[in-house]
Amino acid sequence: MARGQKLIAVSYVNIGGKEILWDDLPEEQKEEYRKKVAERIGQTLSWYLSEHPEELASLQKYRVDNKEERDVDQKRA
Repeated sequence: MARGQKLIAVSYVNIGGKEILWDDLPEEQKEEYRKKVAERIGQTLSWYLSEHPEELASLQKYRVDNKEERDVDQKRA
C-alpha cells in the first residue's frame, strides 16, 4: 500500500443467513447490535480473565497509563 492511501472498512452483519451492510440498518437495530456486541465482549473478557488472572495487572496498568495521558492532555488544553 502506498503511503497516504486511505483504508476503507466495510462492516456487515449476518441476519438469518443474509449479510446486510451495517450502514443500511436502521439506527434502532444498530443500537440493539451494539448492545449485544458489548455484552458478548464483556462475557468473553470476564471468562478470559477468570482463566488467566495474571493478565488483569496489564489491563490495570494500561488504564492507569491512559488516564495519566488524558490528564496531561486536559492540562494542556
